[in-house]
Amino acid sequence: MNDLDIKYHMVTFNGSLMHENIYRQDASPEVDAAWDALGINYRAAIVPSHLAAKSGLSSSHVQISEEFGGGFPANVEGLHHLHCLNLLRRSLYYNYDYYHDLGVGAFKNDDGIVRYHVSHCLDIIRQQLMCTTDVGVLGQIWFDPEEPTAYPDFDTKHKCRNFENIRSWAEKNQAPIDPPEGYLKTPGPGDVLGEIP
Repeated sequence: MNDLDIKYHMVTFNGSLMHENIYRQDASPEVDAAWDALGINYRAAIVPSHLAAKSGLSSSHVQISEEFGGGFPANVEGLHHLHCLNLLRRSLYYNYDYYHDLGVGAFKNDDGIVRYHVSHCLDIIRQQLMCTTDVGVLGQIWFDPEEPTAYPDFDTKHKCRNFENIRSWAEKNQAPIDPPEGYLKTPGPGDVLGEIP
């Protein structure tokens, strides 16, 4: 947050049932490129040691060796949420075979692990939506002049953070692609868990 100039602006969501944008289209390299451009696969950013506590990080979290500048590798949660949403998209019945056959990303694992990954993502998004429950309302509009029918108006206005600033910061502050040997500090006593939490 110290490096980011978070700004808010009003956005009208395009909630049209019938209007498809690139993020809603069937599986293809072009759709994957659009999702990738959101930063869904960025590497961890580096949180400086002096900001660790403000970020909820403690000495038991993974750290970078002092010889490489120190700090803590950490992923931006909002980008993880988008990563999860993308995995749910890839797991939709009409996309699943395409990604399963490609065998990349989550789909390089066996189906049991893919299931854990997908259900993890589903539940992370559920928790996030419940935590930040939108209290806006969806009015109704009339459509079909022949037989007027009430229908929810999903094109609602929202006060949004400037996503591009956040994505750009995360991109610029990624850990190296191939960190050198010794990049991560050796864990201390009691820092290594017996199983994945």
